[in-house]
Amino acid sequence: MTLSRREGVDIRPTLLRVLTDLYVQTNVHSDDEARQFVELTSRLIDQVDDTRARRCGARLSIYPATPPEVLKRLANEAAKSGQRVPVADEIPSSPVAQAAGKPPTEAQLRMHRTCRCSRRTPPRSTTCSSPPRQRARLDPA
Repeated sequence: MTLSRREGVDIRPTLLRVLTDLYVQTNVHSDDEARQFVELTSRLIDQVDDTRARRCGARLSIYPATPPEVLKRLANEAAKSGQRVPVADEIPSSPVAQAAGKPPTEAQLRMHRTCRCSRRTPPRSTTCSSPPRQRARLDPA
């Protein structure tokens, strides 16, 4: 007896997950593949529980080639269950990116002048392109 024929075993959630995983593994799909995916997943989305539909939706939401029909179906399911789709806040600029624009300090300039790499490149940041042994000799700490 196969798994799909056993009583009490619902393979639809697993089938939806496997179809979704297989679909997002390739970047390009033929029109026929996309049509079949829409047809199969639309039926399965209606038949699985909300948690599994949301998992499928999360996976497909970041995939750029997701058919719009599937995204619409997933959004309708979320609306039926009264769930709100969370919206991320704006990502603040990182302090590292802001620090990269600062001019080198006097100590960094002195260190750069004594380093062999100063002949090749102008001082840009706190990093030194010299080999580790030479950096160790330059850094008294």
